[in-house]
Amino acid sequence: MLEVTGVRAAAVVENYKNVTDSDGRPPKSIEIYVLGGDPKEIAEAIFENKAGGIEPYGNQTETVKDDAGFEHIVRFSYAIEVPIQLRMTVVRSTSFPSDGASLLKTAAIKYIGGEDEDGIIYTGLNLGMPVIHSALVAVRTEVEGITDLIVELSKDGTTWTEGNIAIAPHQVAQTSFDKISVVIQS
Repeated sequence: MLEVTGVRAAAVVENYKNVTDSDGRPPKSIEIYVLGGDPKEIAEAIFENKAGGIEPYGNQTETVKDDAGFEHIVRFSYAIEVPIQLRMTVVRSTSFPSDGASLLKTAAIKYIGGEDEDGIIYTGLNLGMPVIHSALVAVRTEVEGITDLIVELSKDGTTWTEGNIAIAPHQVAQTSFDKISVVIQS
């Protein structure tokens, strides 16, 4: 799935049992979650790569044709994006660059995934991967002149934590330049 143009993250969940699973997947089916990508191209990639007799399941439906021209229904699901907001407090030294706040935001976006100020979209974390607080604190090494960095995370802009944020298998964490605030202290 990651070879499909525009797909930035993907995960496959399989129900290999003979009964419907707790998420409603039929017996002997797969549900493919993707972030980004053209639905027709995604469906064609699923059809070309899935094993025979396995039903593709999901809330998106596309029709594809096989080599003989017969139509097949292919289903998949788009991942649910979990918006991550950050509050970063930087204690700087004299070597902190004038664009240090922007550099710090970009480093955080590269780690989590999402859109930077210049419109570049970074892949970041894959589906189901938690946002690790210590990894965000570690981005301080990518910007010169930071003597201390406090990072707070939130999914709703109201409840903040200095801990990890869990992400479900069908979700993907995403942030953007405008979801990150940086306060500079000398």
